[in-house]
Amino acid sequence: MDYKIKAALKAGVIGAIIGFLFGFFLHLFLIPFPQDQLINSINHGITGIFSGLMSGFMGLYFYLRFNAKKKAKS
Repeated sequence: MDYKIKAALKAGVIGAIIGFLFGFFLHLFLIPFPQDQLINSINHGITGIFSGLMSGFMGLYFYLRFNAKKKAKS
């Protein structure tokens, strides 16, 4: 498997784990469980936005860092 694909998969998994944890703690501590189903859906959407943003940012960060190490070794 190409090292770029491995790096992207590794970065994606790390970003997904960090995004999951961020979303979990955001929903657990900052956004309380509401009584209304519409408000609950909106809260899940907000959590998904922050989780996706964190996942994308961390995945890209680790991918760029991994590529910089590969280029330095070459």
